[in-house]
Amino acid sequence: AVISSDDVTLVGGALQQTTVNEDTDVTVTCTADAEPVADLMWTGPQGEVNSGGQLQFDPILRADSGNYTCVASNNIKGQLRSNDVTLEVTVNYPASIDPIASVTVDEFDDVTLTCTADSNPEPSPDSFKWTSMDGTGIPGTLSNNGFTSTGNINDITYLQAGMYTCTASNGIGDAATAGTEVTVEYRPKFYPPPDPYPAAIGADVSMECSAFAVPDTITFTWSKNGTTLTNSSRFTLQSSGETSVLTITSVEEGDYGTYNCTAANDKGESTTTRALQPLGPPGKPTGLTVLSKNAEFVVEVTWTAGFNGGLDTTHTVQLKKEGSDQWMDVGRQQETVSQQRPTFDMSLNLKGQKAGDYQLRINASNDQGFALSDPVDLKLEGNKTLYGKITRDVDWNAALEDKTSPEFEEEARVWEGNLDKVFEHFIGYEGVSITEFSEGSIVGKFEAVVAQSESELAIAAFETQVTSGSVGDLTNVKADSSISQTKPETPDPSSDNTTIFIAVGVCAAVLVAIIVVVVVMVMRRKAAKTKKDPEHRMALAVRPTSITQLNGIANPGLDESPENAYAEVPSNGEAQALGANPYDDVNFERDEQTAATPAAAAGPVDPNVQYATVNKNKDNGPADPSTVYAQVNKPKKDQPTPIVDPSSEYATVDKSKKKKKDVPPPAEDPSAQYSEVKKGKKKDKKASPPPGPDVVYSEVKKDKKDKKDKKKPSPAKKPPVAKKPGKNEERLYDEVPQGAAGATGEENPYEDPADSMPKQKNPQGLIYAELSDFQVKPAKPPPKPVPPKPRYQDEPTEYASINWNASRRRAQEQSQSGSTTDDETPVTMI
Repeated sequence: AVISSDDVTLVGGALQQTTVNEDTDVTVTCTADAEPVADLMWTGPQGEVNSGGQLQFDPILRADSGNYTCVASNNIKGQLRSNDVTLEVTVNYPASIDPIASVTVDEFDDVTLTCTADSNPEPSPDSFKWTSMDGTGIPGTLSNNGFTSTGNINDITYLQAGMYTCTASNGIGDAATAGTEVTVEYRPKFYPPPDPYPAAIGADVSMECSAFAVPDTITFTWSKNGTTLTNSSRFTLQSSGETSVLTITSVEEGDYGTYNCTAANDKGESTTTRALQPLGPPGKPTGLTVLSKNAEFVVEVTWTAGFNGGLDTTHTVQLKKEGSDQWMDVGRQQETVSQQRPTFDMSLNLKGQKAGDYQLRINASNDQGFALSDPVDLKLEGNKTLYGKITRDVDWNAALEDKTSPEFEEEARVWEGNLDKVFEHFIGYEGVSITEFSEGSIVGKFEAVVAQSESELAIAAFETQVTSGSVGDLTNVKADSSISQTKPETPDPSSDNTTIFIAVGVCAAVLVAIIVVVVVMVMRRKAAKTKKDPEHRMALAVRPTSITQLNGIANPGLDESPENAYAEVPSNGEAQALGANPYDDVNFERDEQTAATPAAAAGPVDPNVQYATVNKNKDNGPADPSTVYAQVNKPKKDQPTPIVDPSSEYATVDKSKKKKKDVPPPAEDPSAQYSEVKKGKKKDKKASPPPGPDVVYSEVKKDKKDKKDKKKPSPAKKPPVAKKPGKNEERLYDEVPQGAAGATGEENPYEDPADSMPKQKNPQGLIYAELSDFQVKPAKPPPKPVPPKPRYQDEPTEYASINWNASRRRAQEQSQSGSTTDDETPVTMI
């Protein structure tokens, strides 16, 4: 016989087995190979099932489990022949739990809960358990057969009363559950006591007492100082269910104090107290907390009021800067007398304050006084944006590239919610936003805003989540998730064009530089060629401060800048050919009283006078024997002191403000006459003229000699040469009342010829100027001239310094005396 179905195929012989799930359709077919044809019949646990070759279950149930036998029989030559096969059918079905009776116990009793399950196969041990109302499992055990579970609760309290649930599952279908109610009986318990009851003398007051219990039938009694209170003219007691109220009419002084309230049921009784007191100040506010803040200095705070003392109370939020003792009011909330310890939430706008460290506190006040909360610290500061990314190993969705797509918005909402869990406990946290999603698998970039002082802590909190492998509920790839205070650079699509523009600009700059170098080289070669032409060589003469045109022809080589102390003049004698003397009668002193530089016209050239010329180019051939050259004064360290005519009279001038300590005073020649100059104002104000603001006067003292010395003057000895003024020393000039322009004819505006001219000429014919009595100190020394650069590449720059005053006086003397010999016409250098 062959038995077959969707679930099993049997080939005749020994006992066969099959397992099917309950509520499924099952068909078993029995066939026999016989001649003549055999008759078939099925028998089961309940006897004969049917005649024929098929056994049908539509559907099969757990009661159909058992052995089924197929019998095949025929008749051969009048003898009955048969054969059979047996099939054991096992039906699996999900677990079910037998009903569980409710349980009632007294508080602090031990409780055992029992649960029995029916299933095939038996429930798994992990799923067969007891749980409380909040889903918390309770300890228990399983029976040996695995179909009974027990739960144990030791010292049960009234808080543990409620519904308990048994759960069982064997993996087929849904898990089975069944619950039971656990009732805990206990004596009355009071609700949290209220604040004291404040009342003024003569006022009415009601005090309340509430309790709960199981069973819930409660009896209340009131007492004071051991005396039970009953209804009277001034005391009224009312009880209903869980609450009892004691009312006192027209409170008297003796009514203040403590009252006892007792509640009782079948399980026992409990007592609590109520206090009656006069009106008073408020209690201390508690729980002051800074909930949040932002960079706009908007701060959210919360606190809980204390006892209001029976009066309306004002709660003032006060702010104080760290280091200051002055508190300022920044917010206010009102509490009515009917409110009992309310909790306040308030937003403070502190935009008018500067960033820094502060403290906050609450000042609760009423007509009877005030109470202060404990202060809390507050830091007003800017915010900090943190830039991060989270990489998740999940399938990429191309729709996330579009920030306006619903897929992007939904995914961003989920990610932002999980990032909130990381940063929301920072009071400076202002939110997070997903800026983009990119592929690989999914990379989400975000920006989170926190307070500056919290940025490092926020970064550490994120990195801790990343290290754990999950940011909130988002699993992440640790190596590719990060956060930083620096915004990542965004690639610029135009960067390639910018690089091209920069390269073009650099090339253009290099080309311009090459052109400039070529032009400079050409100009230098041209200048070198010009140098060889003697017609272009120029001599340098000392530049006077001011000079006019020569016969109406401008001097092209003259730089009118006062800083240029040298002027260029032609060296080929063109100035002499024009009949003008460019060197004579030049005033190079400024009028310090008017700050003007008077012009001096060049005088005519005396044909009988030889003038000094400067040979600037040393290599320009041999010197002309008919020309007297001025020697270039280039002082050197080893240069000897110039020789001075011992027969001359000199004016010794101290040109420095202060003499250096290491320079000894010059030795005096007893046979010489000197002019002594003293800088400083005269002490005798009546004898001196009114000083100008920038004038320093010097007093001239002449050494007196006896008559014998006057008749026979001894020759003057050579005095020490006066020291040239240093860089920071001042130079004194002769005071000229009207400047050089005021001089007429042959008059010398710098001296009185009668006083300064010696009685006899010295052998060399030198005339020296005598200092006038009063000299003018310039407001500011003229700047040191800067020599111009050499005009020729291989030519040194040298300048001749000529004593123009001495040259002018010499020329006047020669013009008057007619003496033009070479030995009486030296050039004096300074």
